Amino acid sequence: FGGNFSFTTNYSLLIEKPYVIYSVEYAQEKIHFLGGTVFYSLDKNQNLSLSNIISVSNDKILTYQLKFGYSKKIYDNINIFCFLLSSKSNENKIFVEETPYLSNVKIEIEGKIFDLKLKQKFSFGKKIFYFDETNLVLNNNRQIQTSQSNLEILYNITKHISMIGNFSFQKFNTFSVKYFTIGTKVNL
Repeated sequence: FGGNFSFTTNYSLLIEKPYVIYSVEYAQEKIHFLGGTVFYSLDKNQNLSLSNIISVSNDKILTYQLKFGYSKKIYDNINIFCFLLSSKSNENKIFVEETPYLSNVKIEIEGKIFDLKLKQKFSFGKKIFYFDETNLVLNNNRQIQTSQSNLEILYNITKHISMIGNFSFQKFNTFSVKYFTIGTKVNL
């Protein structure tokens, strides 16, 4: 687009094997995630973003999500990000709970100390069937997530290669999950 605009698109395919939840059997399913984001830079310290993601299976829309984001540099090495996610799941058998419109707010604080980049993320509200950009996975859990907290540490080995460590706590309606991941990121 030029100027202050930029955009991204994404596509993911999730192929699920047959599974059983609460004694109910489900057949194999292919779920396509399609989405895109438009970014607008207000100035060198403030940005806006708008994302839309849909999940489709057997020619039916399972979920659609609209995400609005705002980021601001608040100090020399500290940024704050706020996101509002609204999602809707169509009535179907793949979800454990009925899912009307769901709303979720996420706040991220990012800072740099020496050569380490630190991120703390908090998410409150309800969301289901979404792409987790921190853990780089499609969250295909049939339960509604009610909160999430992440601590991420990134170290740049070279200009294009980074090591990432992440601890994540996720709470759902009936259970919670803790993740610890470590990996390598390559920027092309």
